[in-house]
Amino acid sequence: MKNKYLNENSDLRLMPKNVRLLFRIFNIPVSLLCVYLVYLLNIPNPMMILIIPVVFFAFSDGYWGGTMSGMVAVVYSLFFFLVMTEDPKGMEKAITIILAVTAIIVMIGKLKSREAKHINSIAKLKEAAEQHSRHKTDFLARMSHEIRTPMNAIIGMTELALRADKLDSAREYILTVKQAGANLLSIINDILDFSKIETGKLEIVPGDYSFSSLLNDVICIIKMRVIDSQVCFVVNADSGIPGTLFGDEIRIRQVLLNILGNAVKYTERGFVSFSVFGEKTDEDIINLTMEVADSGRGIKPEDLPKLFEEYTQVDLEKNRNVEGTGLGLAIARHTVTAMGGEIGVNSEYGKGSTFTVKLPQRIRSPKPLAQVDNPAEKSVIVYERREPYANSIAYAAGNLGVSCTLVSSATELLEKMAKTDYSFLFISLELYKNIRDSIGKPASNTKIVALTEFGENVLDRNLNVLAMPAYSVSLANILNGMSDRFSYCDSCEFSVKFTAPDAHVLIVDDANTNLKVAQGLLLPYNMQVDLRKSGKEAIEAIQSKNYDLVFMDHKMPEMFGTEAVERIREMGTLDPYYSSVPIVALTADAVSGTKEMFLENGFNDYLSKPIDTVKLGSILETWISKSKQKSIVTESDKLRQTP
Repeated sequence: MKNKYLNENSDLRLMPKNVRLLFRIFNIPVSLLCVYLVYLLNIPNPMMILIIPVVFFAFSDGYWGGTMSGMVAVVYSLFFFLVMTEDPKGMEKAITIILAVTAIIVMIGKLKSREAKHINSIAKLKEAAEQHSRHKTDFLARMSHEIRTPMNAIIGMTELALRADKLDSAREYILTVKQAGANLLSIINDILDFSKIETGKLEIVPGDYSFSSLLNDVICIIKMRVIDSQVCFVVNADSGIPGTLFGDEIRIRQVLLNILGNAVKYTERGFVSFSVFGEKTDEDIINLTMEVADSGRGIKPEDLPKLFEEYTQVDLEKNRNVEGTGLGLAIARHTVTAMGGEIGVNSEYGKGSTFTVKLPQRIRSPKPLAQVDNPAEKSVIVYERREPYANSIAYAAGNLGVSCTLVSSATELLEKMAKTDYSFLFISLELYKNIRDSIGKPASNTKIVALTEFGENVLDRNLNVLAMPAYSVSLANILNGMSDRFSYCDSCEFSVKFTAPDAHVLIVDDANTNLKVAQGLLLPYNMQVDLRKSGKEAIEAIQSKNYDLVFMDHKMPEMFGTEAVERIREMGTLDPYYSSVPIVALTADAVSGTKEMFLENGFNDYLSKPIDTVKLGSILETWISKSKQKSIVTESDKLRQTP
């Protein structure tokens, strides 16, 4: 074992602190003093004195350097006292020159050695960091693939089950399973996104998007998380915000889900509110202000500065039972900053918190988020005992230009309705069941709208339904004559815009479960779908039939998807079809750079597992020939077209 006291890197650390301090403080002054003494006393042996700063310098930089300098000084002393007396002038000159050269060599060598070690140390640290980064990336890639593959089966199969006819209770159970899978997937995505942030590869991909669709997605997901809790989830959205904006919809949705998800986790009872406002700063720029407030646990003042740090969960003793990675808010901060916005928080411990995100977006269409036909001619009365819900509806109605009256009892409701002819009555389903017979006559000219929570069954098919949380868009739909009756297939998570019965699609995956999931998700599009389990089978299938679209898994036995695509593209010299057939990578790999890797290797697009139905629909719409797409007119479309 190497003696640590002979380690060059030990330096002054081997000495007591007070000795090291003396060396550092007196190094330069002692050197200057020695030079002065040589001059003042006219000492004939200046090297005896000048060697002292050499010793100080060498000791201050390392053990061996100091030892060597000390030895030089000792040798010089011996020569001076034992030899120089015989030939004082000649010997003095010779030894002075030798020791001067030796001292200079020692000092230069020490400086070079120090510089070389510093450079070598930096190179080793850089190499270690790069190796660590490569290992982490490889690990994340493997974990992504291993976790996402079963997640694709869980979420995909629940999606298919939800499309089948079944009892409402069974539908609720399946939705709970799907939401649990979505929560797990969210954690996985947080870890992967943070790895992208660390490597500087977080991408912001702006594009045109529907702001109402973004809101609907966020609301649908969060309202599922407050099921069976004592929390009211309310939404206040300014109806004047432009309906079509330009920005990164996916990243904005991720930020909002992270913040809202935290609010739900740390709020046992009370409310979680989501408010969105907009202020135009230019003709085509709007500053969105998105606020998430809650009545939860709040944050201690000393914890606020570290709230957006990585892997941080504050107040651990009190929040011990709260799950999470501690990455959500850190990712949100990085993402918002990358989009040119800012994020902040105000909190009072024990009473709740308010997170505020300000984000500039470009306006693509000035048409407002929501509007009501002839608002001055309509009026609303609301009977809802849950104050956050009632106030939210009142805000939305006023924001749309419709007068609104709130009542707190059945007696007050009947009295108001007897005196005033309201256009709409908004009443919670539970309260409606209690006073249904009493309001029949006063409400003869009033449309009754039941306010429902998830899972509440409305047996009266003629009754208008408004699912909570109500906000400007859903309220405007009701006031314009469109129902909001719950149906999973009509929700934000699944919507088929077209069918393509003449389109031929090939799905290639070595797992039977993944084949079944993908095939099931394509059923509503009424396409002709073929299934294959290997790259070799895929090549044979493509040679026997012209496909409109191919979904190709990557990691398969015998032949990876990239190799199969390479061989298909090589056949383009025989037939242009092989060069042009659209091939989409269908893979559980979702780390940074994966999409680019596939695009560079002959793929046309990329779809990660678990399969997102919205992204799947977008890919089908992009790559299936428009001539083979047949549009579907939904009931909502028919209502919008009705004059």
